[in-house]
Amino acid sequence: MVFDLSGKKDYEVKQSADKKNITISFGKTTVDKISAVHSQNKDIITIGGTGSFGASVAMTADPQKIVVTIPNCQSNLKDKINTDELQYVLDGKVDTSKGNTVEMVFRVDDLVQYSYREENQNLILEIYPTTLKNMRYDKNANVLYLDKKDKIDTGSVKFEDHYLDGYFDVTLPGDYEKLYGYGTYDVKGTVVENIEVSTKGGSTTFRFKQNCISAYEVTDEGDSYAIRVKNPKEVYDKVLLLDAGHGGKDPGTSGNGMQEKNLTLTIAQKIEQELRGSGIKVYMTRDRDVYPENSTRAKIANDIADLMVSIHINSGPETANGTETLYQVHANDSSSRLTSKQLAEILQASMISSTGNTNRGVKLRTDLLILNRTTVPSAIVEVVFITNTGDALKISNPAYQDQVAQAIAEGIQEAARKFPLR
Repeated sequence: MVFDLSGKKDYEVKQSADKKNITISFGKTTVDKISAVHSQNKDIITIGGTGSFGASVAMTADPQKIVVTIPNCQSNLKDKINTDELQYVLDGKVDTSKGNTVEMVFRVDDLVQYSYREENQNLILEIYPTTLKNMRYDKNANVLYLDKKDKIDTGSVKFEDHYLDGYFDVTLPGDYEKLYGYGTYDVKGTVVENIEVSTKGGSTTFRFKQNCISAYEVTDEGDSYAIRVKNPKEVYDKVLLLDAGHGGKDPGTSGNGMQEKNLTLTIAQKIEQELRGSGIKVYMTRDRDVYPENSTRAKIANDIADLMVSIHINSGPETANGTETLYQVHANDSSSRLTSKQLAEILQASMISSTGNTNRGVKLRTDLLILNRTTVPSAIVEVVFITNTGDALKISNPAYQDQVAQAIAEGIQEAARKFPLR
């Protein structure tokens, strides 16, 4: 018999006199003393008890706290812990409201880290500053403030968006390691998870690990510089989510030696190139052979975009050919803004005008997850039929792919020009 314990615990095993029962008793530890001192640039908290602790220690955010959880334990301590001699711990308390579990909660400064160890029936918690300094992150406003102790040319800051890899780099034009340090700032926010600060090649980079796609601005705010993390719609006038259908484990349909997922990615990448410099900010759901869930694609569109266009390749009987565009009616459709139907009609007209394909029209579809889950104007362009010999021959030609990409890009621009998006 194996018992998976919450931590190291004292125990006793006894067999009954008739040898028919075995009793295993785990001793309850009593926390009966605590000391808190500042020494060698560390806040050192020593928790003593009558037995082993088997404690777990974790840092939580908003506000930043270190939580010590001791199972199968009771406390003889006061509810409030005296932290007057500590430098990085703002206050501490003992919580015994969770039955046989004792929690100790220490509210700490933002730029600290910790370590702990258990020895001789003592739990020793050490709290000390990170190598980062002169900065603070406001999780409510999603702003990183840098103390202005040296001049930064905000107009020369470089931005690199790696949204499909989950991060965004903001690089300052100079070496600011002495001023801001290096290491990881654990934000643990809904928008930003952490910020890695590093200096290489004479430039200091702040890498924001994102929980959602964001845009960034750097401003001079008097006594500090602010790196503001924003929703893309706060920064750009027009935002498109461009979706290459299927991908990864989902190849889509196939025919005539081709797979849908490869063609949709190629065409989507060509559309993105066509839209550069158009005034429309383009985000893609994928730029490689991976599979984002369709529900995720729809959520991203709703969160950051003004409209969504999804590229697909059709299949059917060998005789079926041509282009069709699919849409769904949304509850928030408004006569004052672009609707999914209008977007579909413009895309379809642009495709037919440019390619001369068989016009299969725009079609209302109520059974497709992406169209059902989006709340922004959305359309799926079924470019050609991969199962039709003629269509397959056309779509295999890079020049024809360019033609399709240009037609869809022009349709997107026309829709964004003719109708308000917000």
